[in-house]
Amino acid sequence: MAYTKHTWTTGEVITAGRLNNMEDGIADAGGVMVISNTYDKQADLITLDKTWQEIYDAMARGKLCVRTVNTGNIGDGICNHIVSNIYFIDSEGKYKVDIGESTYSATSADGYPVYG
Repeated sequence: MAYTKHTWTTGEVITAGRLNNMEDGIADAGGVMVISNTYDKQADLITLDKTWQEIYDAMARGKLCVRTVNTGNIGDGICNHIVSNIYFIDSEGKYKVDIGESTYSATSADGYPVYG
């Protein structure tokens, strides 16, 4: 949802609706979207937990999109990989997301990108 700026005029009543709209706009501006994933060991596929469209919309709003990998094992550490590109390749019919050195793809904008 895009934020629409309201230009206030003298004497205008401040309403809960206008304040909530402003709060939502502030909360949605900039910041970071954290993307997690699930790993299907049998199929050897990694699936992101955000759709291509959710990632696209976040990047369009200026959010930094980061895929965080945390196995839960202290010795493994935590890795963060930044989404560098998001695009559609018409000739392939694929929605692509570049994260680190890996490219994830989905077959629709509402699909969850997969690597593997």
